[in-house]
Amino acid sequence: MEYGITVERPEALERLFPAFHGPSAQILAYIAAKGKATPEEIRKHLGIPRSTVYKLLTEFFQAGLVTKEKAGRVELMRVPDFVFRIENTANIEECKLTPRNILAFDAAHTPAGRMFIGRHGLQAFAKFVELYDVYKRDRTTAQLIARELGVTRYEVELLLSDIDSITPQSLEYVDFPSRR
Repeated sequence: MEYGITVERPEALERLFPAFHGPSAQILAYIAAKGKATPEEIRKHLGIPRSTVYKLLTEFFQAGLVTKEKAGRVELMRVPDFVFRIENTANIEECKLTPRNILAFDAAHTPAGRMFIGRHGLQAFAKFVELYDVYKRDRTTAQLIARELGVTRYEVELLLSDIDSITPQSLEYVDFPSRR
């Protein structure tokens, strides 16, 4: 599934994408990593209040970011392998968000993310977000990402460290089909 959106002002991005920030991003990343999860598992593993989990899952379901399936009396949530495209903004030509790079996108709010954007701009950060998806699939390294972006390996490793700090512990991603 691929979604696209064009915005005129980059400052509007955060208002347009609350699902890709904070607890919302963690929930989507958790479900994507596990393949499927119950609301109770999500609450337990992420430490997010039950009411918040259910509210966000309802919003995700309505937006098509989460699907539900019944397993007996339990509802399982699943995140489809989507690509959400942001394009033609003032500072970003294009950024592709997937279930694997939502937390990388959220890293724009971390110290390393703000430093990286300040030094290299939003377009370089958007490219990092896309490369993070490849990194999570074990198909590239921090050194190769740095080379591709024309930045130091240290800057990439700082970003990766900040992403790790906002990533729920012990997430192992299920293997999505390759997008080529």
